[in-house]
Parts: sequence; structure tokens; C-alpha cells
Amino acid sequence: MPPWANGFDTSSDTEVVLRAHHEWGHRDPRSAVSELNGMFAYALWDTAKRELLLIRDRLGIKPLYYYPTEHAVLFGSEPQAVLANNLVEPMDADGLRRTLCSIPDPDSTVFRGMREVRPGHIVRVTRDGIKEMSYWHLSDSGHTDDVPTTVRRVRELLEDTIQRQLIADVPLCTLLSGGLDSSAMTALAARFGDERIRSFAVDFVGYTENLIPGPWRPTPMGRTCRWLRKKVGTDRTDITLSAHELVDPNVRAATLHARDLPLTLGNLEH
Repeated sequence: MPPWANGFDTSSDTEVVLRAHHEWGHRDPRSAVSELNGMFAYALWDTAKRELLLIRDRLGIKPLYYYPTEHAVLFGSEPQAVLANNLVEPMDADGLRRTLCSIPDPDSTVFRGMREVRPGHIVRVTRDGIKEMSYWHLSDSGHTDDVPTTVRRVRELLEDTIQRQLIADVPLCTLLSGGLDSSAMTALAARFGDERIRSFAVDFVGYTENLIPGPWRPTPMGRTCRWLRKKVGTDRTDITLSAHELVDPNVRAATLHARDLPLTLGNLEH
């Protein structure tokens, strides 16, 4: 069915977002965002109301940063997009403390004056200023299901989520670590996908031979990856890193540039 048959001019999901705000969000943007399912972060300029909306998904999977200035607001999906403007000030002492403590602060980033849109929130920018509003929050309603019902419900949620995420206009792949979560996602993606799923796995030189088994790593993850890929039939790509590559200054610089933020999480597994 052509896109226009359903009232759309294109097959882009961006147009769906625009139509949602046109149909449901003309009075309150929360009405439109509440209808969206999945992970997203976007900015929307309302020409009629002359207001900017910065919107982030419920769990904050997609990032969105903004920086208020005297007469405007800078925003982008990564800090370097905002830092490209010379109005942005560098990291200060408070930012350095946050970096060393590895404690996330929803009200600000490690850069002075730069903020993140909170998960499940909308930042509304008008001539009157900046207002933050919540459109979703996680609530605890208690758990009374027995084990079989819980297992069935978790499986239903996983299958529904994976099938939704397989709808894409670009090639799909999974990062397979050998753990329970990535293994389950890879297996379900291979089951529901129309095309052969590509899986990527990262290993380290000497890891298998020198692993000291423990409660978190009783066996090398590479074995699980190989078994699963053979079981579900994925197109595999293995990346093996050496200690020399890991400490290469050029690699570290490229990683920091791509990440935008200081690396605060070291190797917690010994």
C-alpha cells in the first residue's frame, strides 16, 4: 500500500512523529508523545506557537543535550554538537567531581551549563523561558504472579520488543557478548527476522587461556558466542583486541572523541 493511502506523503517514521503532534499534541505535547513506542530523542519547532520542544524516550536510551544561552538554546544528540559553539563553557570543578565520582546528575552534565533532557521528559522552550515537564514515570504496582505466569509474561514482552526493533530501513546486527541478555536478543532476532542476522563479538588476546573462573565469569564467553551462533545461524564477525591496541594513544583519543564524555568506568571484573 503506498504511503499516501494512509494519509502520509512518505514512509519515514519522522512524518509519523509530526502527524502525532499535529493530531494529538496541539494542546499538550504529552498527549502525542504518550502514543509513541520505542526509543527516540527529537526536537520539534512549532511555528504557530513559536516554541521548541526537546523530547526524550521513557528510559533515556537515546541521548539529547541542551545548553541555554542568553537569547537562545543550543541542543544536539551528543555533547560535541553543542560544544561546537564557542558560547559553551568548558568543564568546571563540579564537572570534574562528577567525572571522578561516576555519579550521573540528571540536572547537568560534566560541562558547565550543559544539561540532558531527562528520560520521560519534555523540555519546552518559549519566549517566557524553559519549562520541563514529565510525560511518563515508572510505577511499582507490586508483583503477584506465580513463576510460570511471570516467565510467560517476560517472554511475551521480549518477543514483542524484538519484533518492533526489527522494523528498520537500515541493516540490523547484534552485539553478542555471550551473556544472557545479548544471547536472548540474538536468538529472538534470528527467529523473527526476515533476513539473516549479523552478530558481532569482541574478545581479547589470551583471555580464554588466562581466565580465572569466578561467580560472574565461570567460563570464557567466547564459547557461548560460538555455540549460540551455530545454534541460531547468524553471520558472525569476531573482533579480537590485543593489549597493545587497547593502550594505543590514538585509539584512546578516537574513543574519547566518539564518546564525548570522559571514560569513568574501568575494568570492574578481576
